[in-house]
Amino acid sequence: MSIMMFGFQALMGLFPSFVDSNSRVVIHKTIGCTVLFSILLHIGGFITATTLRSGHFTGHFLMPDIDDYYHARITVGLLAFILVLCAIFSKLWVSGVFSKFGHWLVLPAFYLSSWHALTIGTESRHPAIQIILGAMMIIIALGVVKKFVRPLLPLSSFRIS
Repeated sequence: MSIMMFGFQALMGLFPSFVDSNSRVVIHKTIGCTVLFSILLHIGGFITATTLRSGHFTGHFLMPDIDDYYHARITVGLLAFILVLCAIFSKLWVSGVFSKFGHWLVLPAFYLSSWHALTIGTESRHPAIQIILGAMMIIIALGVVKKFVRPLLPLSSFRIS
């Protein structure tokens, strides 16, 4: 569910006209805090479960490791988490253009976390979740094109003759 909220957060940033401007900041902060909290719960729950299952502390999963498929996908999730933290702290501690640029790091973080969820997640293996997440990824990609690529192209390339 948190991946869906994460995607909705990205959609809200790319298509701001779909949300009332008066409530946009409140919704953004609420969803952002909820997503961050659910990520922290996910990490804590994973470490706790693997620790209980193995009988020893499994904090080594928090270190990057690409030796095999499963550990590489955990590393993808870890990288997504680091990008989310960079996006949050860039908004809190940096001002101006760098703050806005840093906050856009959530877009690659969303795709990395989607990859993490679709490859080693349990509930994300359900076809309905995969369809919704796939559609969300396509819409976000179109939003990125609309926001970043289209303004760089000359206006004449959008004329219909």
